[in-house]
Amino acid sequence: MKKLILSKRHITTFPKVRSSKFFRLLSVKGTILSAILFFFLLASCKKSISDDIPQHITSDKVERFLALPANPDPQIVRIINELKIRESKNHFLENIALESGFPKWEYAQLEGISIPIQESIKNLSQSSSTIKKLGTHPDTTVIIPLVLDSNKYVNSFLIASLSDTVKLHLVKGVDYAKYGYESGNNTITAKSIAMKIMAFDNKIFQTKKFNIKHDVLAKSLGKKIENSTFNIVFDSTSNNNLKKKFLLSTEICITYTTTTSSNYCTTPAYCSRQPTGCDNCPRYCTKTTEESGQFCYSYQSSMFSDNMGGFDSGSPASGGGDGLGWEPIYPRWNEDIDNRTGFSKARINELKSKISQNPFELIDCNTINNLNATDGNGPIFPRIASYQAPNTVINRISYIRSLAPNWKVDNFNIQSLTNAYGAAVNCDFFPVRIKKLPMGVSPKEFLEYFRKNINKFISPDVNVVFNPYRSGSFDDTRHFNNDFENSLGSLINIQMFNSGSVIISDYQNSTNPNAERHYFKFSTMETPLDLEHPVAGNREFGIYEDPNKKGEYIFYISGVDRIWDWWFIFGNLFYDGFAEADKLWIDIQKNVKFFINKGFGEAEIDPQKNIMKRPEWEYVEEYLQGKISYQELKKKLGC
Repeated sequence: MKKLILSKRHITTFPKVRSSKFFRLLSVKGTILSAILFFFLLASCKKSISDDIPQHITSDKVERFLALPANPDPQIVRIINELKIRESKNHFLENIALESGFPKWEYAQLEGISIPIQESIKNLSQSSSTIKKLGTHPDTTVIIPLVLDSNKYVNSFLIASLSDTVKLHLVKGVDYAKYGYESGNNTITAKSIAMKIMAFDNKIFQTKKFNIKHDVLAKSLGKKIENSTFNIVFDSTSNNNLKKKFLLSTEICITYTTTTSSNYCTTPAYCSRQPTGCDNCPRYCTKTTEESGQFCYSYQSSMFSDNMGGFDSGSPASGGGDGLGWEPIYPRWNEDIDNRTGFSKARINELKSKISQNPFELIDCNTINNLNATDGNGPIFPRIASYQAPNTVINRISYIRSLAPNWKVDNFNIQSLTNAYGAAVNCDFFPVRIKKLPMGVSPKEFLEYFRKNINKFISPDVNVVFNPYRSGSFDDTRHFNNDFENSLGSLINIQMFNSGSVIISDYQNSTNPNAERHYFKFSTMETPLDLEHPVAGNREFGIYEDPNKKGEYIFYISGVDRIWDWWFIFGNLFYDGFAEADKLWIDIQKNVKFFINKGFGEAEIDPQKNIMKRPEWEYVEEYLQGKISYQELKKKLGC
């Protein structure tokens, strides 16, 4: 279970509104809303079905009805193609969607083949390939459940009989009684429809218990006592392996409970709670009895395969039926509902008790997976998160303040990770394995080339540009272009959706044999040019020799950051900044690989090695600040 948490500081405290930033962000907000409007206009024009659908099919409902599920079975594709052809002629699918619901293609049930069981057994003994061919047998029946958006139960189902042609028949649940109750192996009956729909409810919505409202249906299922309530509970399906393999028939085992209520006045003048007479016996002297048992109901798929020439043929017999004769029974706590929340008071109290005993009871432990990732230089994320700019960088910032145009609030300040307002903290790592560098290029030289030419590794459509910081008479280009460590303290302006500035706060080179490592860091900044950066934190770019594979190197981009203030938190609801940043780093990752390979080197990317985690800051702060170990973090969170 995932939850979003804002600490008291997040809820009650807000930074001072920077007027210049505020009005500038109003423009950003307008850009956001314009982008959202453009997105929806674009989405409304996008087709979700293949181009072979006839041009007239433009209804969203029709497109949704015909949308292929993931990894569709060939039989499902065949049925959908048949529906497309019929829709092009008769335009009926929108009405079906409105009246009966949309298909749950992923739950479509292959009902088997209409051949004798004896022949199936013979084929099974002769060749195991028979099983493989069942799905393409010319007499296959497929049943597809239909569900209205407003319901949590199956409303109707579509039957498709597949042979040389595709025959289709719509069975509406509300018409179940019109099919009659005459039993027969080759007849659709009210009983078979009810059981099929309840079986679908059990599979799709995990509904186990049903109240049988229609007395005739209840009797056909096994009710024996008049004027009683009849409930059924799904227990299991048949364990008959032969039937299961060939799908020749379906067997549903259920338990039933019959509840009967009656008064028990033994004489006209006596009732234990009404001694003067029995006028109120039904109220005071009611006796309830229950009878329970179990039965299994089996039917062959052929009962669903007759008389299916089209949606208008194979119509039900006349008479009876004015709605579903059964209803799902869901767990309720009627006497224990909190009027404010609509949840069970008992469950709320149970939850409060658990949280009082362990504040981290609801933590999603998956959010901290891989936070202990290492790169041969210790755990990555605590090293980057806890980094503080050295005095040389602080002095450089003071020097810039004396030269550059400044503003009282955003006066060249490093944005601290601990002072940010985002409830979640982003921890990411994007590696590229370099098996061979281009000839004549050292790891140190490659990283420096990357730093000075980072824009060459960003695709134009990403719309992000890194430039040395320039504002008014101040231009940091010369300092940025200093080589290696001499560039420490240079400012960089990043032109993006909401531009921001960073400073090179760290640059390290180590050429130790078998442990070569080079990296530099960006730290986010408040500046008069860009005001606040959207996030606060540090990002490291580096390359190191793989200690386990001599001669191979890992180039990487890794960062730890949080949304800076309340305005950016609000903006992130409409524009997922972390996701957009992921796109940038993944784009650079791919272009680094392309650059290496184009230069006759050899590089590869394994997307499974990428790490993108966003745990709650309050949960992992101590670990990322280096105050506790990863094992202590897991113990603290109960993971």
